[in-house]
Amino acid sequence: METKILEIRDAATFIPVLATAMRSNDPVEQWYLKRTGYPENHPLVMIAPMYGGRAEYGPYKWGESPRTLFIAHKYIEENWNSLKTGDVVDVEWILGERDTPKVSERFN
Repeated sequence: METKILEIRDAATFIPVLATAMRSNDPVEQWYLKRTGYPENHPLVMIAPMYGGRAEYGPYKWGESPRTLFIAHKYIEENWNSLKTGDVVDVEWILGERDTPKVSERFN
């Protein structure tokens, strides 16, 4: 399994998350994933805000009312291979509400 730390941003929102791809080439990890119901070779990503709270393995588990996590989660799953630790997932930019994505707060 691969884990990345990402910065989810939205209007007046900063959420650092641990994102873990729920797939593996390791036989032990594959057994546990299969045993707990994760489909093989599916792009499911577990998202856990680093400040605590709940973790979810799919965007629809957040419901659509907390748009920030719903939209960011979908984007992370669809773009997993191009994301790296420290990247910003800007919901306003994804939705076309901004012309350019936000820069990480690490640089402010």
